[in-house]
Amino acid sequence: MQLREETLLRPESRTDRPLAAVAFDMDDTLCDFAGSEAAARKAMAWRLATEFGLDPDLLHETYEAIDQRRLAHGASGWWTRTGALAHRTENWRLTLQRFGVEDPELPLILAREHEAIRRRHLYLFPEALPVLRALHGQLPLVLITNGPADNQRSQAELLGLTAFFDHILVEGELGYGKPDPRVFRLAEERVGAPPEAWLMVGDNLRADVAGALAAGWRSVWVNRRGAARPADLAPHFVVESLHEVPAIVHHLRGAARSA
Repeated sequence: MQLREETLLRPESRTDRPLAAVAFDMDDTLCDFAGSEAAARKAMAWRLATEFGLDPDLLHETYEAIDQRRLAHGASGWWTRTGALAHRTENWRLTLQRFGVEDPELPLILAREHEAIRRRHLYLFPEALPVLRALHGQLPLVLITNGPADNQRSQAELLGLTAFFDHILVEGELGYGKPDPRVFRLAEERVGAPPEAWLMVGDNLRADVAGALAAGWRSVWVNRRGAARPADLAPHFVVESLHEVPAIVHHLRGAARSA
């Protein structure tokens, strides 16, 4: 498979530095976390609409706004420390409060149902397994995922990802995650490869791309939705799906061998 011209963004993507390892993000890179979360929120909104006679669309929008606001104002660290269940329980408590529903037991019930529905709707992107199969055994693969320990590792097991990775680094288990340089340094230590020998594949510009660049790694931005690239952030490669990743790996390894 040939790389599309627009895939290569930076001159240093054509390098004589050997590629020794590849790291993947999980949520919205390998699996459709956003889609599963949206499905769970909508299902829960309809459940509450039926029970309390509320507007399901407004319920869904309210929960989403509360979740985004809490994450933006520091709850992401709290979510990682306390776990997904506690985070969603508080989200539903605040959502119900907005609609005048006061029930001390209901938020936890909703959070558990929410997670069960989300997992039923969680799936790998169609190209994820073929790409991992193509790379597995060729060079070390590391999964670096942000989020709580009670959610991320079990999700990787549920999706059948653990067999493909030599190491799995979970933010909630470590106490730090992307873009913190410590998680990139830990990956280097586990594999025994220096920063310039790594490629990070992920969808999140701040955590995956900016974190990798700051650590001295090369980066692939998985831009499935065709978002505009910020002028101040230049990943080495931009792809629309994971299909192009094996060609990038081949390109980098081939460039090193021919140098």
